[in-house]
Amino acid sequence: MEESDVALAIRAAEATPGVVRDQFRDPITRFDKEDDGFATQADLAAELTIHDILRAARPGDRFLAEESGTTGDPSDRTWLIDPLCGTRNFAAGTPLVAVNIALRAAPQSASRLVEIDADNP
Repeated sequence: MEESDVALAIRAAEATPGVVRDQFRDPITRFDKEDDGFATQADLAAELTIHDILRAARPGDRFLAEESGTTGDPSDRTWLIDPLCGTRNFAAGTPLVAVNIALRAAPQSASRLVEIDADNP
């Protein structure tokens, strides 16, 4: 039986806290963006983890991720990924961050938000 979109989103989101937590309080590698924002190595690693899980399960879907942009062929199903919501908090050593994953698809949408508390694995 194929995994539901909701179960897949949850699995991808729950795979990410360990990736971020492993890098919490380590020296930050900062990657400036065009706007006033920046990403860290944790953003990139978390996004890759999420993307790999989603793409393996749904290779025909499109992905719009905060750090890597749009990938995949045009599709009526697009996964929206913010791998580390709270990058500034993370960089400052504040464990108030989250993972955001949503699926934009007609007529339904699946989404999941997972809080990552770096002090409580």
